[in-house]
Amino acid sequence: MAILNSNNADVLCTAIAVGFIHQSIVERKPQRTQLIYEQKSLVQESKTMTVQEKERIAIENAKISDKNAKTVQEHKEIQKLLANVGCNVDIKEALPSSHLPFVGAKHGGMTVEEFSQWAKDFEVVVDQLQKAAQNPLRGAYIGGLYKIVEKTISFIGASKLEIYSPHYREIDTYEQEKISTAYKDAAKTTNQSLECIKKVSEQFKSLRHYIPTGYLSGEKTPDTVTKELLESLDILDGKFLFKSNHGMTQAIMQFGNTMDKRQEMCVEFALSSGTSKIGSCIPCSIFMEASGMPATATHLGCGDNWSIPNLEEQRGHMLVRQWQEYVNSCYNKGCELLRPKYSTLLATLDTITPGILPDVFLEALTYEKPFIERMMNTLRLKQV
Repeated sequence: MAILNSNNADVLCTAIAVGFIHQSIVERKPQRTQLIYEQKSLVQESKTMTVQEKERIAIENAKISDKNAKTVQEHKEIQKLLANVGCNVDIKEALPSSHLPFVGAKHGGMTVEEFSQWAKDFEVVVDQLQKAAQNPLRGAYIGGLYKIVEKTISFIGASKLEIYSPHYREIDTYEQEKISTAYKDAAKTTNQSLECIKKVSEQFKSLRHYIPTGYLSGEKTPDTVTKELLESLDILDGKFLFKSNHGMTQAIMQFGNTMDKRQEMCVEFALSSGTSKIGSCIPCSIFMEASGMPATATHLGCGDNWSIPNLEEQRGHMLVRQWQEYVNSCYNKGCELLRPKYSTLLATLDTITPGILPDVFLEALTYEKPFIERMMNTLRLKQV
C-alpha cells in the first residue's frame, strides 16, 4: 500500500532523527556521539603552477568557501529549529580527517580522544586506497574490523547494493529513471571500490600492520538493472528500488556478536571526493546505537537507500530486532517533541503502525536528499 510520498517521508525521517538526537546525544551523559558538519578544504597552490592553473584554483576555492559558509549557516539554523522543539544540541565542525580519518563503532566507554590515537594506523590504509583509486569516488564507504593490539584491518568491503520491489511508495516513470541513474552511479562506485581494495590487499601483504583477512566479497555488482535481472527477482512491472548496505553496517552484522570488544572494533572510512568519512549518517548511527556500539560522530548529510544486509533473511537476528525496537523508540520520542507544534504534519503518518515502521523508514530513505534538507523541509513549515 502506498503510504509514502516525498513530503511525509521527510516528516517521518525528521521525527526519527529528532528522537535519535534527543535520546542518544542530548540525554546521554557523558555524551557518546558528537553531532558534526564537515568543512571542505581549500585547494592548495604550488610554485610550479601556471597562471591559468592558479586562476582556476582561485575560482574553485571561492566556490568551496561559499559552500562552507552555507553549510555553517544551515547548521546554525537547524540547531535553532531543534532547540525550538526541546532538542538542545551543539553541532560542531568535524575534526580534520588527519586527526580522525575513520568512523569507529564505540564500546566500553571509549572516547573520541582515544580513537584519535589510532589515526596513524588508518592514514596508511586511506593513503594506499586513495592511490589505488586514482580519482576520488563518491560515497565509497569501506568497512572492516580493526584489531587494536595487532593493528590489523580485516576488510569486509564497500557499500553493497540490493534491488527490491517497492511496498510503501508509488514510482512514476520520471522517478524510476532517477532511481535507475542513482543505482548505476552507486554500482560504479561499489565496483571501483572493490577493485581498489583488491589492489591494496596485495600491497598490504608486505606491511606488518595491515593484513586483510578473508571476509572480502568478490562479487561484482550488476552495472545496470536489466529486465532479465528484475524478472529473476520476481519484479515483473519494471518498478524497483535499491538498498545500500554501508561498510560499517556489514561489519557490525558480520563481527558484532563475536568480536572481542576489549581489543577489536568495527570501523569505516571513505574513498570519496564527497566526504572524508569522519561521521556516520543518521540511519547508520541509529543502527550503531541500537547495537550498543555508537558512532564516534554523526552528520546530517545523506543516508540515501540505507539498509541492513539481507534484511529479509535476518528478521530474527538479535541486532535486527534491537534496531527495529530502537527505530520505534526514536520515532515515539520524536513525535512527543514535535507534536505540540507539528501535529498536523504528524497526522500524515497515522497509518504507519509500529510493526511496519522500520521498513517504512527504510523506504522513506529512497527519496534521496541530505537529512538536513529533510529536517529543514519539515521544521521550517508553519507550526500548527
